[in-house]
Amino acid sequence: MLEEHGRVNLDEILEEVQGAASIDKAIDRIAAWATRSSRRGNWPLLILEYSRIAQPEDTFRKSQEKVLRAQWKALGKVLLQFDVMLDVKPEVLGALVFELTYAPAMSFVSKPTSGDLLRVALRGLFGAAR
Repeated sequence: MLEEHGRVNLDEILEEVQGAASIDKAIDRIAAWATRSSRRGNWPLLILEYSRIAQPEDTFRKSQEKVLRAQWKALGKVLLQFDVMLDVKPEVLGALVFELTYAPAMSFVSKPTSGDLLRVALRGLFGAAR
């Protein structure tokens, strides 16, 4: 379930980013996607909480971690194409975007939005803060 949800979200955000002409445009598109996505609810959080609290078999946890890491890395690789000199691992960059988007409070707090947080973080990373 987590894998399918992640695949759909990854496809959506990659489509947004790959059509951007500049990092500024990409950041704006990511921010808009994040704000929309964070408001849809956060059912993957249930799976993650199950993994954390119930402590199922290690194979389940490892398989879920593998899914998340692959998605983070895929997004990070696309974003790093805007600045190949940026000293950050693709997995870390992708995790930043997804984890700020799906932070629990972002599903119900009106301001700041996950998009607001991502604009600050990504503009700072890419030197595009204005």
